[in-house]
Amino acid sequence: MSSRALKALQQSLGAGGGARKPDRQAPSTPATASAPEKRKRSQLEREEVVHESPSPVDTRGRPSGALPADFALLLAHYEKICFIFGIHANRERRTLHDLQQAFHQLCGREVGLDDLRRLRAAHPGCLSFGYRGLHSKPLRHDLTVQIPKENGAPCFEKHKRALRGELTRLAREGRSLPPLSDLPDRPSNRSMEESERFVKKVIQSYSPQRKGARPGAGSSSTIKAFFQTNKLVSSGALDAVERTHNKTRRLFDEEELEARRKRRNLSQLPALFDRLRGLFRSLNRRAMPLKDVVPSLMSTRKDKSTQQSEIEDQLCLLVDSAPEWCAVRADTRGNRILSLSAGSDVNAVRRKLNLLSQDSP
Repeated sequence: MSSRALKALQQSLGAGGGARKPDRQAPSTPATASAPEKRKRSQLEREEVVHESPSPVDTRGRPSGALPADFALLLAHYEKICFIFGIHANRERRTLHDLQQAFHQLCGREVGLDDLRRLRAAHPGCLSFGYRGLHSKPLRHDLTVQIPKENGAPCFEKHKRALRGELTRLAREGRSLPPLSDLPDRPSNRSMEESERFVKKVIQSYSPQRKGARPGAGSSSTIKAFFQTNKLVSSGALDAVERTHNKTRRLFDEEELEARRKRRNLSQLPALFDRLRGLFRSLNRRAMPLKDVVPSLMSTRKDKSTQQSEIEDQLCLLVDSAPEWCAVRADTRGNRILSLSAGSDVNAVRRKLNLLSQDSP
């Protein structure tokens, strides 16, 4: 900060209301006194004037209308912050790092993030926080601080009065400083690929493929809650990771596998009905051992990847879905016999199976 700005601040802080007291005779000092010594001497002179001025005292032993030390320090911090923003009117926003540097140059003290958060908790309108979008940088270089304006114009004095009034009210009620206000959620610009690589180990730790994992146990909500708490990836990337993980989990979920297998078998029922009718008609039979039916259907299948177990499941599903047309019974030797009913309406059975296959997604 320039020496001109420091001089203006010292004059503004040293100015008091009403008529000024005659200046004291300053002790003789060398003409070559440094700037820090001058600032320290002027501060000591101001403190002497304050201590000498008589004022009423309240029951707690401090001047009437005066704030407690921690309240007054918080208000003094805000006044200096307003001065920093006032001397650089073209810089409406400052990073936390930049503001801390300017504050230290101004008064030689530090202002922390907790001080700013406490100021905003005492008077929410006195400060506003934002981010530059530099998610890979430290917070002090990404977090921005701004003093809100009113109708596009600065209103430092209005914010000061409101803050002083709120602090005075808290002090009068005997309450302590308010708790820290929350910072806004820090956005992240991680891409989908970066997010998936970043959470790969966590997803694997909750993967249902692991031994001892309960089938069908959803872990995406746990993963999402973990990363939302730690503010590591954006919500959009988290949703994409959740969808990808749910899709992967369903591939290995036993219940989902069974449901998918049943839907696939239902979609094959009309074709199986036609093939079964053709087989019995070609042999001119109404009943056949089930152990002979399955190999015959296997030899006439179009999809060579279809397994025998799938054909058996489809036959069982056909018997359950159309009991009026076919049934499986056991003979005296315990052999399972598949028999077709001669009096059933095959067209109605075919329409019924078509509806069942269309209902399966």
